[in-house]
Formats: sequence, C-alpha cells, structure tokens
Amino acid sequence: MADDQELQKEPEDSQTDSMEINVESMTVEQLKEALETQKESTSAQLESTQRAQAELANYKKRSEEQRIAEIQFLNASLLAKLLPVSDEFEIAIQSIDTAGTESQWIEGIKLIHKKLEVFLASEGVSKIECQGEIFDPLQHEALSTEETNEYESGVVTKVLRNGYKLRDRVIQPAQVVVAKPISN
Repeated sequence: MADDQELQKEPEDSQTDSMEINVESMTVEQLKEALETQKESTSAQLESTQRAQAELANYKKRSEEQRIAEIQFLNASLLAKLLPVSDEFEIAIQSIDTAGTESQWIEGIKLIHKKLEVFLASEGVSKIECQGEIFDPLQHEALSTEETNEYESGVVTKVLRNGYKLRDRVIQPAQVVVAKPISN
C-alpha cells in the first residue's frame, strides 16, 4: 500500500520536475515571451472583470431609476384623481364669492381648498398658467375657438378647466378656448 502511495506521488513529482526542467531549459527570450503572454492574459481578465463590474453598476442604476419612475407614475395617477376635487372647490368658492354670502362654513371650505392646494404643491403639482398665453398643444386642449380682436390669433382667451403639471410632466392638460381673428 505504501508503494501505491509512492507511485501516486511520483507522477506529481515528475510533473513538477518536468516544469522545473522546462523553465530551466527555456531561454531568456522564451521566458520573456511567456511572461508577456501571462501579462496579456492577466490584462484581458482584469478588463473583463472591470467590464462586468461596470455592467453591474449600470444595471443597478437603471433598476433604481426604473423603480423611481414607477413610483412617480403611481403618484401622478393618484394626484391626477385629486385635481378635479381641487377644481370643484375653486368653482364652489368662486360662486360663493359672487353671491356675497360669508359664514364660518364657507370659510371652512376655503380653508380645506387651501390645504389641498398646499398638499398638491408639496408633491410637485403646479397649475398650468395659460390665460393670455400662446396655445401649446403639449399643455392645452382646445375645446373651441373664439373670434376676437382682444387677443392675437392662437392665444388662450378662456380657461374652462385648469391644467396641472407634476414637476415637468403634464398630468392634466388645461381645457381652453383659443382666439382666432374676426372674419369679415
């Protein structure tokens, strides 16, 4: 049995010896070539590893950006559902103001509307100002035109429903009436 173990060890020893013999028998030029080959191989492996690390970092960045975009989309959807409530509060307050009646109840409604506006603003929602502005199809929805000399052609004359943006993205276009020249 001991002889078997020695026989098994011998091939390993002979491989080591042959490698030593090969290294010893190699010329300086051959050693330089072998070293250069190893350097190139190591360099290629390092480059491959760095590329894989960069791809992983880019993947993580894209995943995080996608997650943030999905959250913003869901927030935009929720906020868009609150916008008609804000508009209806505004219409109700305007009709109360024209009627000339004041009470604590009416003041409470105005306060609720103000709190809703503050909440929407804190979430990045802003009203699209368009009265007297040039019609922009990316922000406005033209429901009709109006012949007038008061405004230049293509200018918004009336806002029928407010438009809103969530940061830089339109979540509800303003419904407007656009001026056109009076035809003779």
